[in-house]
Amino acid sequence: YYFHLILTEKMYPTTDKLLCRLLDDDAEFPIRSRTTLWRWMKKLGFEYKRTSTISNSIGFRWAGIKASTRDNNTSFRLSDVQRLASKWIAAVDASTAQSYFAHAYQHELVFKQADAIAEEVENQLIDEEEEEDEAQITADETEDEIDA
Repeated sequence: YYFHLILTEKMYPTTDKLLCRLLDDDAEFPIRSRTTLWRWMKKLGFEYKRTSTISNSIGFRWAGIKASTRDNNTSFRLSDVQRLASKWIAAVDASTAQSYFAHAYQHELVFKQADAIAEEVENQLIDEEEEEDEAQITADETEDEIDA
């Protein structure tokens, strides 16, 4: 129960937080240490990984980015980028270029289909709105004729 309360409060659940919550709620709670609580949880079949043992993939990636930046610490000028892009474009053969164009064309078709669906729905909504407006105008005219 307390573990779930910690989760609903969007806090990272630790044995320290759980123990504090238990002791705050019940001063007579028999377990007083984090290690004892962790052992009892393990006996009950609750698997809990300590944060120090969880590998943080974001941290590893960030360290890799920093190392790469440090190792390849260079500044690029626009002429350097233009030269690199020209080399890459020159290395692209006809079949690779055709596959790029085919891929772009497929995405273009997807967007065209989405636009067609949106236009169709829009036209239906406009037609329904016009019909409702015409019905309202007719009803108003009928009321005016009855009143006159």
